[in-house]
Amino acid sequence: MAWVKRQKAPAVTGQGTLRLGSYERAVVYSLLSDPTRLRAGPKGLRGSIQADPETAAEAFRLRDGHLVLAEGIEFKVKVVAYTDGSPTAYIELWRA
Repeated sequence: MAWVKRQKAPAVTGQGTLRLGSYERAVVYSLLSDPTRLRAGPKGLRGSIQADPETAAEAFRLRDGHLVLAEGIEFKVKVVAYTDGSPTAYIELWRA
């Protein structure tokens, strides 16, 4: 049996709005795959958000919320990692 090498989907980047409780900020996101192809279910999509360091820190502190893409599509988001002082926070997202 021959192994078939899968081609990785290109990363998807864009602008969106991060909503965590009453906290709402504009962010730049980078996702490892096309979020529009994401189906409802337990398997999420990984990526990161770029913002000022204060926004990234607050997102990590609050953890759960929503990311609204420029196209208007909304996803549940969980901030899973952040390094103090960095403008980047790492996320997982699911269909809302």
